[in-house]
Amino acid sequence: MGLYILLIALFIFALVLAIANYAPNHFMTKYKKISNYILDSDYTAGQFAIDIVRKSQYKDIQLRKVDGNVNDCCFISKINAICLDEETIDSNSIASFAVVAHEYGHAIQHNSGDKSFKLLTALKSLSILLGRFAFPLMIIGAIVMVINIEPAWIGYSIVVAGAVIFIITIIAQLITISIEYKASDIGLAVMTQSDKFGKKSIRLAKKLLRSAGLTYIGAFFSSILSWTLLVPKYNK
Repeated sequence: MGLYILLIALFIFALVLAIANYAPNHFMTKYKKISNYILDSDYTAGQFAIDIVRKSQYKDIQLRKVDGNVNDCCFISKINAICLDEETIDSNSIASFAVVAHEYGHAIQHNSGDKSFKLLTALKSLSILLGRFAFPLMIIGAIVMVINIEPAWIGYSIVVAGAVIFIITIIAQLITISIEYKASDIGLAVMTQSDKFGKKSIRLAKKLLRSAGLTYIGAFFSSILSWTLLVPKYNK
């Protein structure tokens, strides 16, 4: 029984590891492809960010330039700032506009007092913290069962504890991902209302943001497997 549990745990581990390593490449491939679609004007993503914040009722949203690349773009609620890398700010690609729109969506969630945004932001951090214990516990418990350490319930208890933690963290992360999609919906609505983008641009932006869902899952899996040193680092 213990051997079967160990094999199942290792299979799940391998699957999670594969997703964690595949997700960033999948997103970047999609991002680079859509980056080839350029807006037919000199209007940049940085100007778009300034315009939508100016038109927003939340005038205290800050815009900050950060080092790095598109993976470093984010919204930091503590300082109420949309952070964008230099390449994104100066770009007029549809992909860059989509990134700005998504982070603006998070800014709106934060500034409008969206309770689910605040709750799930905390829940995400908690799930990452607990998630790091899931696989070690399941594997250790299975090994204890395989070598028949008495009493037998010790191994079972460790396995169950690891499995429960893993299930809880997965559910928490999936709920958190709904917040990401909601942010994308807000951003896409802003792009749709703008006279700068046509139907094709909106369609491409939507395609990119929807594909980012796997990246959020990959980021979570990467965080709970960080102890293995076999996964890439995510900034968000």
